[in-house]
Amino acid sequence: MNKNLRSSLGPVLFAGLLFFFLNSCEESKINPPILSTSPVAEITYSTVLTGGNITDDGGGDVTARGVCWATTANPDISGSHTTDGDGIGIFSSSLDGLTSGSTYYVRAYATNSAGTAYGNEVTFATTAATAATVETKAVSEPSSNTAIGGGNIKDEGGDPVIARGVCWSTATGPLVTGPHTTDGSGPGSFESNIAGLLPGITYYVRAYATNSKGTAYGNEVTFSTPATLPIVTTRAVSDPYINTATSGGNITNDGGDPAIVRGVCWSTTPGPLVSDAHTTDATGPGSFLSNITQLLPATTYYVRAYATNSAGTAYGEEVSFTTLLGDFDGNGYRFVTIGDQVWMAQNLATTKLNDGTPISNLNVAADWESATTPAYVWYSNNEALYKLTYGALYNWHAAANNNLCPEGWHVPTEAEWNTLINYLGGADVAGGKLKQSGTALWLSPNAGATDESNFTALPGGGRKTAGEFADRGIRGLWWTSTPSGISNGIGVGLINENSSVSKGNSITGVGRSIRCLKNQ
Repeated sequence: MNKNLRSSLGPVLFAGLLFFFLNSCEESKINPPILSTSPVAEITYSTVLTGGNITDDGGGDVTARGVCWATTANPDISGSHTTDGDGIGIFSSSLDGLTSGSTYYVRAYATNSAGTAYGNEVTFATTAATAATVETKAVSEPSSNTAIGGGNIKDEGGDPVIARGVCWSTATGPLVTGPHTTDGSGPGSFESNIAGLLPGITYYVRAYATNSKGTAYGNEVTFSTPATLPIVTTRAVSDPYINTATSGGNITNDGGDPAIVRGVCWSTTPGPLVSDAHTTDATGPGSFLSNITQLLPATTYYVRAYATNSAGTAYGEEVSFTTLLGDFDGNGYRFVTIGDQVWMAQNLATTKLNDGTPISNLNVAADWESATTPAYVWYSNNEALYKLTYGALYNWHAAANNNLCPEGWHVPTEAEWNTLINYLGGADVAGGKLKQSGTALWLSPNAGATDESNFTALPGGGRKTAGEFADRGIRGLWWTSTPSGISNGIGVGLINENSSVSKGNSITGVGRSIRCLKNQ
């Protein structure tokens, strides 16, 4: 103020103006707000409730307020903080995302044009985390291999659940170290698809939840998978005879319920069932043998193994077999179809006619030579050595008897032998197709022998009228039922030296083999 103004206003007026100027400058100054931090309340694993109270705005408007916090002292708004409106007064702040079991420092703050001010520092500790609380849901929709389970995580224990699911075992107390599902994370209800189960088994199930404190388990529930049909295979038939055979099976999987009955069933038509003829061969899994009895001779049968458990009856694959043709003595014979004919594939060995009448065994040469009724012998009179391989040698009187062969079969005529020979290509080559191949029984060279007909002709030799035995290993000799004169019959012969078939007259006292032919 210049001297002229001062002198013109006078001392009193000047002093008043100065007071007004100084007052205006004092009133325009802004200070930081004054505030306090509210006590911390409602502490949980990850949240708390706090706030502040701004009692003086410092002469300027409070444009932001809240609390800031850290795990170290003197937190400020450069770190974690809330924003809870503006102005003065009391305000509340909710803190979340905190770490369980940790100590925190918190201060309220308020900002005006003069800057940011902080309230007093308050410390608190969040609740320490524990294992989660989980319950197990009842299992539903169990099948032989699957089921549906689940659980409900009611409390994460103050720490996020990072894995959840169900675990199961065939023993009580299943753990996640055994079979288990993994069904996401976090709290709440979840569903679990249980797979890889076995049928007919009782399982124990628990829901689980894993957080940083470990794995917690829910209550244990149980369920059982339903049994399925067993898995069974059929054993190949062995030792088929006239009225019997041997088979069996193997139960490789009992379907989760032990077989209460097992065995084989058979029929003369495909697809036998346990309602047909069958055996009962103990219980349980594994391999078993079955003795099939009361069969008909020369009959084809179909057989299947079976196993029954609570789920029902399962069958193995079907196999077939044919029983042997039998005679009155109980000897069994293989037979073979060649063209339209069915022939024995072995030489006849019966010692009785098919009505049970005995046939004379004339091992004394003189008795053989003079016989006028059916008679037989074993080659060299040695039954033990030759019967099973070559059968018996019969005289013409036996061959001409209508009851020599088993019922339904007969000694073939010359014409029927011709049918066989012609079907196999004629007399020059048919012998090779009839003869057993190799030189195990036929002497070398056994020319042309292939046995492609499966007739399996053997060199059983014969007996001469005077009673001598000859030609075993060299010739196969068979009677036909066709006579040739009063004391002769027609015979058929094969020899080791060529593949032809010979026929000719033989006197009644000659001993030859017999092959029977099925009646048509």
